[in-house]
Amino acid sequence: MELCFLTLTLTKNICARSRDGHAGHVPPRVRRGSAAPGPAPRHPVSQWASYFRKTCVFTPQRSSNPDPGPWTVIRVRPGPDTMALRALELLFFFYFSSHIPITAMIDLQALLPAHLFPQQLRDLLAWYGEAFRDPLVLDPPGWYRSLVLCEAVFQTPFFPVAAYAFFKGGCKWIRTPAIIYSTHVATTLVPILAHILLHEFPMTPHPGPQTMQERWLLVSVYAPYLLVPVLLLLTMLLSSTYNSTAGPPQAKSKKKN
Repeated sequence: MELCFLTLTLTKNICARSRDGHAGHVPPRVRRGSAAPGPAPRHPVSQWASYFRKTCVFTPQRSSNPDPGPWTVIRVRPGPDTMALRALELLFFFYFSSHIPITAMIDLQALLPAHLFPQQLRDLLAWYGEAFRDPLVLDPPGWYRSLVLCEAVFQTPFFPVAAYAFFKGGCKWIRTPAIIYSTHVATTLVPILAHILLHEFPMTPHPGPQTMQERWLLVSVYAPYLLVPVLLLLTMLLSSTYNSTAGPPQAKSKKKN
């Protein structure tokens, strides 16, 4: 990164000195009746420096030489907004990448026959259902199966794509799919959490949560799958990195009349 900005700064200074050396140049005359030439387009180096200056904090390196000339070294460190956004992207990457094995090994047991899964996975699901008193996974009702079906058909293909996009960072094309996904998942979690908190669970055949402590313990298992999509939705809507359609400045080519 420092080598990149060293090259950009060197090129910018050389261009500035070149313009200063031709300060005595007389501009050509403008014919009567013709339009005056417009302002010269900005140099690409200046445009890129202005673009990165908005997202980074620049710290010039101190030097004993009072006039270092074009060989000025600039150290760049990410700004606080950029670091916060990168932390959110890594959180989303972990969320989507971990969701792939959870859906394949645990959630799909509500739809597919039991003999398709190893005995270890069936024992793991049974232990979880008894330890956290979650009858939704041990004896899933029809409405819960429909939500798992939507997860398997629509959400699972999106998981590796989203994991790649947020691991890479700054992929604007993921904005619209992420908004659709986060809205859908947040909507499906509302009936699940309401069912856990308000439904009167029977004690047989699979006991559900009876006390408020048991209910809130089970809510804490499902809550991350509501909070992270809501956080993803707010990030896609409010972040200037994903909300802006304008990319890095481009050098405007001079049109020939």
